[in-house]
Amino acid sequence: MLKIEPITSKAALEQVVVIAHEIWVDHYSPIIGQEQVDYMLDKFQTSDAIVEDQRAGFEYFSIESDDKLVGYFSYLNARGHQSVFLSKIYIHNSVRGTGVGAKAMGYILARCREYGANVLSLTVNKKNEKSIDWYRKQGFSIVDAVVADIGGGFFMDDYKMEKTLNVES
Repeated sequence: MLKIEPITSKAALEQVVVIAHEIWVDHYSPIIGQEQVDYMLDKFQTSDAIVEDQRAGFEYFSIESDDKLVGYFSYLNARGHQSVFLSKIYIHNSVRGTGVGAKAMGYILARCREYGANVLSLTVNKKNEKSIDWYRKQGFSIVDAVVADIGGGFFMDDYKMEKTLNVES
């Protein structure tokens, strides 16, 4: 059984930090290299970084399958806005391909509709071909290319993808 819960406690936050490291090392090291993965984990996936994101309006959610933490996601709280930015959606390799990601995306889309948003956007590394393909299957299209200096001599070389939301999406 899949369970999606807001991350509100320090214990839940610490569990997300642990699984973030597992997911990132496994998935991103072959794409961007271990050195950049380590830098990004230290900069963006610590308890302090997540708390700062939450203070800035990002909502974080854990994803559990059969009472085991298998992923997490976050988006910018967009109540009253036309667009929601999906900042993170990370699924553990052990459950990829089982529908967990699609169910999490369904949850996100339902929340977007509640907010009255008509666009869900995200960024994804240009070399992350499996994720780009998955996003396309979810109805997203590439709308732009963006390069961002994240410090430490590293850059994020991403595509911006969007999904137009309507009653049927």
